[in-house]
Amino acid sequence: QCLTQFGKYANVYLYPNISMNTVDDLFASCDIYLDINYGSEVVSALRKAYEHQQLILAFKNTSHNPKFIENDLLFEADDIDGMVTFLQQLTKPKWKQKIARRVQSLDEIAVSYQELLGGQ
Repeated sequence: QCLTQFGKYANVYLYPNISMNTVDDLFASCDIYLDINYGSEVVSALRKAYEHQQLILAFKNTSHNPKFIENDLLFEADDIDGMVTFLQQLTKPKWKQKIARRVQSLDEIAVSYQELLGGQ
């Protein structure tokens, strides 16, 4: 199935000729990053998502760098329903609290975060 066919859905936005300004705007405004493409990683997307403290989800067979992804957010390739269910749960109040705690824990591990990014 061609990726452009997903453009018919109201909640899908495609950027076939995206500018770096738009890339930066998206990373600054989004809360979740799905590392689910089979191709090569572009624009160091996973690192950017990590730096922007986005919740990163991936499948084990598509993850470009598992060290950026918490184990409970790394799904088996055939567990599409599991990822979808997880994403649907994020809108519920209890998950909003868990996400807030997760972001706080990211702040608390700043030293290891810097080491992970190569001291930058």
